[in-house]
Amino acid sequence: MNGLDIIDANLCGSTVHFAEAGKSLKHRIEDGRIVILKGCFAVDRLLELKKAVQQWGQQQAVFPAGRSASVANLNFHRIDGSDLTTRLPHIFHQYGFGDLDALDPDLRSALYQVAEPMLALQNSVADTDYRLSDPEVRVKFLHYPAGGGYLANHIHPLLPQRVGLITSLSEWLVDYSEGGNVFTTDGGDIHTSSSHHIGDVLLFRYDIPHQIEPIDPQRALHWHSLAGKWSLVLELLATNALSDALQ
Repeated sequence: MNGLDIIDANLCGSTVHFAEAGKSLKHRIEDGRIVILKGCFAVDRLLELKKAVQQWGQQQAVFPAGRSASVANLNFHRIDGSDLTTRLPHIFHQYGFGDLDALDPDLRSALYQVAEPMLALQNSVADTDYRLSDPEVRVKFLHYPAGGGYLANHIHPLLPQRVGLITSLSEWLVDYSEGGNVFTTDGGDIHTSSSHHIGDVLLFRYDIPHQIEPIDPQRALHWHSLAGKWSLVLELLATNALSDALQ
């Protein structure tokens, strides 16, 4: 597919290993290609993690809608529905973890098992040196619910993060069948839903415009259902605040 590279990978310890053919992973991303590393994480592990995160949210007070959560060392979840007025339109349920040490040991361990290899991959490809303990780093789960969850087309500043990573926790044609990630590249729009499966990590240059097209918009929306598209990302608080919506 034009602009999309799919590469087999596996997790060994806390490191994601993959075979590269031709240009290095770093240079592929710098050139604006979208890269999917296949099979980085075990499907069963991610399904259990997704359920654990949802259950954690059910035991916590909902962070107030419309209030900024760009606060260091904050663990929170917030439901952003269609009534929310924001500069970056969206409908999703977000779960943010900025203080992993404050979590239940089982959930903390499960998060580290996925987030640490993701951050090591980020640092390797982007020449950064972030740690999960850094106040500006947050592990975030985004649930775009069936029934119209979406994220408007937008762009991030390239620096300082340089590279975006998205680990999929949902399966195309199982958890949802319409909508998903779309990246706008020089070679045209790249739709990744049919190629980005549970356990795969997608990498992209951070200043490439991208969006989540509405997820199964004809269905009824149920916030407490697992149905829809779930993504795990690494977020820098300062960068998130500088994201801009595109027309």
